[in-house]
Amino acid sequence: MCRGVILLTANGEHLCFMGIIYLMLIVSLAIALFFLFSFFWAAKSGQYDDDYSPSVRILFDDEKQSTENQQTDGSTEV
Repeated sequence: MCRGVILLTANGEHLCFMGIIYLMLIVSLAIALFFLFSFFWAAKSGQYDDDYSPSVRILFDDEKQSTENQQTDGSTEV
């Protein structure tokens, strides 16, 4: 006896769709556990230790070495 959604086909047979819900539930729980363990592994291995400096690093300019404006005495004034 089917305890889920029943669909009648053209030849009179019925199909039960409740089994696919259980399969989808098991697969989704397995994927969720995979991501949970991946997060704990990343946190334990130090992936999230320094979360401040990458956001501030873009604010600081890199020092550029200018060779096109150098005079013979080594001055880099513009």
